[in-house]
Amino acid sequence: MDITTIYAVAAGALLAFFVLVELISSFFRLMKSRMLQFIHTCARFICKELTYPYFIGRHHLLGPWTRASVMLHILYIGINLFALTFHVRSVADAGYRAGRLSLINMVVLFAGAPLSTLADLLGISLRSCRRIHRACSWMAGSLLIIHTMVKMASEHRSFPLQHIDNLLAIIGAGVFGAILIASLPYIRREVYEIFLIAHQGLALFLLCAIWYHLPSSTLRSPRLLILIMAGVRFTTFLLQVLRMMYQNGLLPSRRSPRILVSHAPTGGKINSSEIMVRVVLSRPLKVLPGQYIYLWIPSVTLFSWAQSHPFMVTSWSPKEQDTLELFVKPRRGLSQSLAYHAAEAGWGHSSLSGFISGPYGPSEPVHRYKNILIVATDVGIAAALPYLRMLINSSKAWPARTHRLHFVWQLDTLDSAGAAEYMLNDLLKNDGEHYVLAISLYVESKDTAEELGHHKRALVGHGKPDYREIIRLETSGNQLTGIDSASDDPGESLVMVSASGEVRDEIRSIVRDYLDHHVRMLELEFQP
Repeated sequence: MDITTIYAVAAGALLAFFVLVELISSFFRLMKSRMLQFIHTCARFICKELTYPYFIGRHHLLGPWTRASVMLHILYIGINLFALTFHVRSVADAGYRAGRLSLINMVVLFAGAPLSTLADLLGISLRSCRRIHRACSWMAGSLLIIHTMVKMASEHRSFPLQHIDNLLAIIGAGVFGAILIASLPYIRREVYEIFLIAHQGLALFLLCAIWYHLPSSTLRSPRLLILIMAGVRFTTFLLQVLRMMYQNGLLPSRRSPRILVSHAPTGGKINSSEIMVRVVLSRPLKVLPGQYIYLWIPSVTLFSWAQSHPFMVTSWSPKEQDTLELFVKPRRGLSQSLAYHAAEAGWGHSSLSGFISGPYGPSEPVHRYKNILIVATDVGIAAALPYLRMLINSSKAWPARTHRLHFVWQLDTLDSAGAAEYMLNDLLKNDGEHYVLAISLYVESKDTAEELGHHKRALVGHGKPDYREIIRLETSGNQLTGIDSASDDPGESLVMVSASGEVRDEIRSIVRDYLDHHVRMLELEFQP
């Protein structure tokens, strides 16, 4: 074979190689596109038929439960029933197995303190983490009841309560029942601060009672589970304490954070319904939109040393913040105590020494959406403000991102709007001539419409908003402003909600009809 033949073969092989690479790349690009299209189709179907519609509606005693939630709960119950009854030899064996299954389900309950830490580790919302915690609690409690009843029925003559392990078993079962009953929503809401302390104290007592109830001869698997639960709980608690010490200037030593509490001014008057809280930090802290912190202020009341409460951070900065802003509506417990100190300060502010923990919670990546509608009722504006600030800032830095941002705030009276007026005007001022942001306020108790401040992009209307019409307009592209206002493609749309249960349910039902139009709904971490 002469040199020219070798050259021709080599050139042809090289050309064939590049053609083959391009064909393979095109094939994978096509498969990737088809696969992504298939995944998106499946995701829309799951959302439309399972995750959006309710199987059980909202009620003050229970719910709401979506179809997907009911299916997952049934699957969870089925798996535990299968593990309880598969190849069981006797009733006594089933009772013993129920006890072990109850202990295994309890591992999730002691996996993190507070639940916010576990939620962040799992990358889920606190709401989802609470649902998992609640499901595991009821499953562990049900299995514990089966274990106790079978044990007492099969060993009624050899189950003397004079033995400390048997007595602690009965007490532990009663304590678990008390925890479950106290965790019911209508009980927990009334005594929230007391509930948190009692809940954690009773849980630790339950762990000790189970430890003494189990055989102590060797570290068999049941006791090993107790050690794992205690170890995980202690580790998360220790890391939490070290993090708090560093954040609050205790490690190494710095000044402690100061909590500045004042009432929000409204039209030259002091607004008694909302308070402003500014947290002057020991160290700068990076807080993403949608995240919250826990406040611990031992000096605010006699028993506040045992109270820690989460608050949504309303301030936002692309850099670390030295001062965090909170917008709080007093209800009971710590927030009510803060309102009392704000009232004493009058036009000034009350300065308190306190500690923070956090930030916690997920932050939704919203930059890929072309149209964003944020809906809030009452104090739900606290969850909306950081997203509004970030989106306005990013629209100025990268004009091709979000082209329409509409904030709808539904209120009972105009007083709350006055309390947040300076924040809304600041948003419109930062938006400047970009005209990305529009604000609509709907006040049920007023029959007049007026502008908020000196801007023509914030109007106050009367009555309840027509959310179906608002969502239709926002997702159609007719409201677009900016460089792509003439585009036929309205792009992806996101509806973010921090509102009452009634409003959330209404918007959920509406968005379900628009899922095929690339519309998605997101319930923010904080809900009023």
